[in-house]
Amino acid sequence: MIGKLGRLPKKADPRTLQLARYLSPTLPPIHLSTSWARLATGDPPMFANDRIGDCTVAALAHSLRICSSAAGNQIVVSDADVLKVYSAISGYDPDDPSTDRGAYCLDALKYVRTHGLGGHKIRAFAEIDPTDLRSLYATIDLFGTAYGGYGLPRSAQSQLVWDLSSGPDAAPWSWGGHAMSETDHGPFAENMATWGRLQTATRAWGQRYREESYAVIWDVWVPPAGLSPSGFDLAQMLEDLEAVTR
Repeated sequence: MIGKLGRLPKKADPRTLQLARYLSPTLPPIHLSTSWARLATGDPPMFANDRIGDCTVAALAHSLRICSSAAGNQIVVSDADVLKVYSAISGYDPDDPSTDRGAYCLDALKYVRTHGLGGHKIRAFAEIDPTDLRSLYATIDLFGTAYGGYGLPRSAQSQLVWDLSSGPDAAPWSWGGHAMSETDHGPFAENMATWGRLQTATRAWGQRYREESYAVIWDVWVPPAGLSPSGFDLAQMLEDLEAVTR
C-alpha cells in the first residue's frame, strides 16, 4: 500500500548538533550488514500514515518500536499518540482535513525530545551528512535506526525495490517529501520502515534522494551485549545539547 506523504523541505537550525563531532576516528569497523528490524515482532504499523500525512512522526514511532525491540521490550505507540505529536508540530486538526499540510523533520525531533511520544523521549539527536554512508551505517549499527527525510521521485510509485531510473519521473520531489526510519543496511541495499512494511532501496537510490538524516538516541535504547557504542562520545553530546537548549 502507498500511504500519504507529509515531509516538508529541510528546516535548518544552526544549533543542531552534528554527529561527526562525536564519532571517534577509531570507531569500530561498520558491519557489512545490520538488521535490527528483524528483532521486532509483527508487521510495521501504519501509524495512521495511510490516511494522514504524519510521516515525520510515524517514522519516529517506527524507530521507537525497533529500538525498543532490540533492547528486549517492544513498544508500539498508538495512532492517537502519533497524531497528538503531529497536531502539536503542524497545527493539524482532525476535524479539518485542510490542516493536514505536513511537517518538518526537525520540528518532530525537537518536540519528541522535549515532550515525548507515547511516554518515551529522545535523549539526544544529531544531524548526519546524508551522503556519508559511513556515518549513516554507523548510526544504524550503534543506535538501532537513523531518521531520514527524502524527496521522493514519482518513479518509486511503480517499483518494488526503489532504484535509480531516468526521465521526468526520476526527479527528486516529483512525487513529494517523505520521512522514514532507516532500519537495515547491507552490501547493496537499505531498508526503511514505512507504510506498514519494510521498503527496500538500493544504496544509490538512497544517496540520490536522501536530503536529511539524523542519529536518534531513545531513552529505551540499551545496546545488546557486545555492541556497545564504543568510539562514540555520548556524554559530550548530552553536555553540548544542554548548552544549546538552555
